[in-house]
Amino acid sequence: MLSPLTNYSSEAIGVLFDQLIERKLPSFSLLDVPTLEKGAYAAFAVSDNLNKIPRRIAMNIEKIAAGKNPKDFPVNIESFTNQLVVNMQTANKIGKYPNWTLLDNALLVNINKPNTTRVLSLKSAIAEGIQNNLGYQIETKQTQINAKDLSLAKSNYLPNLDVESTGFFLDENTVNSSFGTRGSFNWTAGASFSQLILSEPALANIAIQKLLFESQQQAQKQSELDVILEVAQRYFNYLQVLSVAELQNDNIKAVNQNLRIASDKEKVGYSGASDVYRWETELDLAKTDLYNTNAQLKSIGYQLNESLNRPIDEIFAIEGTENINQFIAQLDQTFLNLIQDQTTFDQLADFMVNEALQNLPETEQIALAIAAQERLLKSNKRAFYLPTVGFGANYEYPIKIVNPGESPSIPGIEINNNPTWNAAFNVSIPLFAGGSRKLEQQKTQVGLYQLQDQQKDINNIFELQVRANMELVNASYNNIRLTKRAANSAEKNIEIVRNLYQSGQVDVITLVDAQNSLLGAQINATNAAYQFMIDYFVLQRSIGNYTFSC
Repeated sequence: MLSPLTNYSSEAIGVLFDQLIERKLPSFSLLDVPTLEKGAYAAFAVSDNLNKIPRRIAMNIEKIAAGKNPKDFPVNIESFTNQLVVNMQTANKIGKYPNWTLLDNALLVNINKPNTTRVLSLKSAIAEGIQNNLGYQIETKQTQINAKDLSLAKSNYLPNLDVESTGFFLDENTVNSSFGTRGSFNWTAGASFSQLILSEPALANIAIQKLLFESQQQAQKQSELDVILEVAQRYFNYLQVLSVAELQNDNIKAVNQNLRIASDKEKVGYSGASDVYRWETELDLAKTDLYNTNAQLKSIGYQLNESLNRPIDEIFAIEGTENINQFIAQLDQTFLNLIQDQTTFDQLADFMVNEALQNLPETEQIALAIAAQERLLKSNKRAFYLPTVGFGANYEYPIKIVNPGESPSIPGIEINNNPTWNAAFNVSIPLFAGGSRKLEQQKTQVGLYQLQDQQKDINNIFELQVRANMELVNASYNNIRLTKRAANSAEKNIEIVRNLYQSGQVDVITLVDAQNSLLGAQINATNAAYQFMIDYFVLQRSIGNYTFSC
C-alpha cells in the first residue's frame, strides 16, 4: 500500500515499482497518476476527485464574494468516487490476477500487453512462417523426393555393373556327368555389365520426370505464397481484434464516466435512479463485449502460432512500432493512384489479370502437366516403330573346384576349367501387343484434351479472382476514408451530447445512442483499415507476386 509519493522524483518512483515487479509483489497506490504509468498494480481513480476540489473552492469564493456565510457551506463532496483501476500489464508481469468479480467493477489499463520477450512484426512473422510452417516443409520435402525420382529416371541410361561370388554343392551324379568341369563343391566369381543404348520409354520417363520436378517446384512456390498470405491474414486479424479490444476498453471508461455523471445528478436530486441503472446496464454489456473480444484475440493468437509451427499457447507481443497507418503508408502510391477513378482502375485490372496468368504457379503447373502429357503421347506414337537397343556382357571365373568328376578321354577334345565370358547386343523391335499401344495412345490423347480444358478453366477462375479482388481492394480503400470521417463526426457529436446530458438538456437515451454510435464508428474505421490490408494481400496472392515491402 503506497501513499502519495510527493517527495520522490518520477525516476525514483519508476525504480520503486520496477523493484516491486521484479519481486512479484502487487502494489496498491492511493493515487492513480503517475503511479499506474510507472507500474503500480492497482490504484483508485482519484484524479477526477482532485480536480473537483479547486472547482469547489472557486465556487465557495464566489459565494463568499456574494455575501453568503461560509459556515453554511457543505464540507463534503458527494460526487467523489472510489473507482478501482487495475494495471493489466503489471498483472501479467508478476503473474497474479484479480478475480473476475473484482475485474467486473474495475477499470483496466494497459490491456493485452503480455509479459514476454517474444516480439513479432509482420516481416519477422512471414520469415518465421516460411522457415517453420509445416505445410511448406511438406512441399519442400516433396520437391526433394521428385528430384530423386528424376535422378532415378536418368539412372536407367547409366551403365550397370554387378559382381558376385557363389559357392554351391552338387550331388555325385551331377558331378560325374559334368566331364570334370564341376566338383562336389564349387566356388566361382563373376561379373556382368549392361548398358542401355536406346529406349524410347526410358527417354520419355526422363523428360516426364523433369517436367514433374519443375511442376513440384511450382507447387512449392504456391505453398510459399499461401503461407505468406495465411500469416499476413492472421497477423492483421490479430492486430485488428487487438485494436477493437482497446476501443472497447476506452468505451468502458467513457460509459463509466457517463455513469458518474448520472450518479452525481441523482445525488443532487436532478434526476432519478433510472439513468444510473441504464448506465450500469450499458457498462455490463460493454464489459461482456470486451471479454468476448479478448477470447477472440486469444483464438487468433493460437491460429498465428499454428501457422508459425510454434507451441499453440505460446505468448507473444506485437512490435510497438507496428500500426495500420504505417502499413498503408508503405503501399505503392502508383497502385493507389490508379484506383482513384474507373478508367485507370479498369486498365489496372487488365494488367493485373495478365500478370496473374504469367506469374501464378498454378498456371505454370497446368502448362507443365500439358507438356508432360504431350511427351507421353509422343512416346506412345514412337512405340510403334522405335526399337530398344542394349549391350550386355558376362564374365565367370572358377575359383575352386573340390573333387571334380572324371573327364573322358576323347581324342581332339580337351576339358578345362578356364574363365568364360560373353558379350552381346540386343535389339528389340515392337510388332504387335494386342492393340494395347493404340489404346494407350488414344487414352493419352483424351487426357491431353482434358488438361487443355482444365487450363482454360483455371485461367478463367484466376481472372475471376483477380477482378473480384480488385473490386474488394477498391471498396475497402474507399471505406477507410468514409469510416474515418464517420468516426471523427461521432467523436464531435459525443462531446456535445455529453455536455447537454450533464446540463439536463437531453435524456439518457440520446447519450446512449451517441456513445454506441461512437464505438460502432470507431470499430468500423479500424476494421476498414485492416480489411484493406488483408484484401491487398489477397490481391497480391491472386497475381502470384507480393510487392508489399514490410
